[in-house]
Formats: sequence, C-alpha cells, structure tokens
Amino acid sequence: MGGKQSKTTSKPSSKGGRKIVLPVDGSAASEKATQWTVDNILRPSDDIHLMTFVASQTPFISADTPKNNKEEEKAMKKAQGYCDRHMSIVKKSKKHAHVDCVPIHFIPGDSGVGPNIVQHSSDVGADLLVMGSRGLGAVERSLLRPLGLGSASDYAVHNAHMPVVVIKPQK
Repeated sequence: MGGKQSKTTSKPSSKGGRKIVLPVDGSAASEKATQWTVDNILRPSDDIHLMTFVASQTPFISADTPKNNKEEEKAMKKAQGYCDRHMSIVKKSKKHAHVDCVPIHFIPGDSGVGPNIVQHSSDVGADLLVMGSRGLGAVERSLLRPLGLGSASDYAVHNAHMPVVVIKPQK
C-alpha cells in the first residue's frame, strides 16, 4: 500500500485482550465510532489502535526523514489533534484499555484511504475494525475517489480479513 507509518507504538495486548483498530479524523462520524466502541464493546484488557492519515506531497521514507514542507508539518499537527481527541474519549471511559495512535502518511490519489486502513489493521493483527461512515452518496464518492477518498468503510467491509463494524450517521 502507499501509506507509511511514521511511528508505531503498538504492542501485543499484555492482558490477552482484543486488538481493535479505529481510523480517526475530525469528523462527527469518527467521533461517534470511537464513542460507540467505548460504550458498547470496550473491555479493560483490549488494545485500541487509533490511526489517522497525513496527506504527503512526496513519498514518506521514515519517521526520521526531515520535514521541510510547512503543509506537511501542519497536517501532522492536525493529525496529532485527532489522536489526542480520540485518545481522551477512550481514557475518559476509565476502562483502562491500552490505547495508541499511529499517523499514516499517504499520497492523495495513490492507493486510497480504504486499502491503507485494511493493510494497517492486518499489520497489527486486529481482531476487529470499527469505523464511522459519513453517509456519502454515490455521486459524492465518485467525486472523491480520484483523490484516494470515498467510501473507506465500503472498501474495508469487502476486503478486510477481520470483522468490520461500520457506525452509520444519524438521520
């Protein structure tokens, strides 16, 4: 896949719990998926692997690669804000689950968000993938697809090798 992890803090669950992957961003759908996970399925022994995307203009080599691009630095700060927000939701639950967040660097239009979510979930050995859906229609998805965006949840449901829970938006 085109995405590269900048830093992995994931560890095998020390308590024998499940590994749950949650892709996060600044959307209400993403926040709803995180809250749903906390309210409905999170156990103290679980490991929560949050992941977020950072759009790169150039291929990402490693976490040690110097960043001279102000836009990428801005995108990294934004991604860190998403991580912090969603980590606080999990930590407020007081269920003491292990939680980390990994920014995934990708080039828009390269392989897309959906394939990167599925690949990262496989790489960490996820037992479950939980993600929000923005509820975009076919027209919106077709306009976003050339940018590597669109229905990431649809891609995950059809291509992931673990159970996928999609939290739909409220109508």
